[in-house]
Amino acid sequence: MYRFSSLLVLASVGCSVDAQAETLTSDSVGHCAAAETSLFHCEVSKSKHISLCQTADKSGIQYRFGAVGTVELSFPKDASTATSVFTYEEKALARSFERDVHFTNKAVSYTVFEVTGGAGDAGAGVSITENDKLLATVTCLNETWTVDFDTIKAVLSAK
Repeated sequence: MYRFSSLLVLASVGCSVDAQAETLTSDSVGHCAAAETSLFHCEVSKSKHISLCQTADKSGIQYRFGAVGTVELSFPKDASTATSVFTYEEKALARSFERDVHFTNKAVSYTVFEVTGGAGDAGAGVSITENDKLLATVTCLNETWTVDFDTIKAVLSAK
């Protein structure tokens, strides 16, 4: 699927969309506010970013997507429920290693991923499926991602 149609899918499926988009402070990382911790961030186009943000009290995680400085989609609405809606998975592949954070909102499933190792296998992004049909895989541009899967794993293991 083409990158532009993939971005449209991100903007039109299952996540909560606030009537008024949230504007973040200028010292935030991606979509994470200054008091939050960015656990995953990447640029998927010149104006769109994906972030997983840990709450200031370290108890929750929230997925966010949208233009720089503006959250267009977020899940879950209450980040403190993250441990009941997100799952973490590690996969050893033939010549690489993949780590995923997965969540489902209504019938739409999201997998935020990073693949490392192997020859040219490194990458990160989000895959979106509905009823086991791939709607889109949106990848981070030019290795622009940052990720802290150790903290994500620790937060989600504290169920």
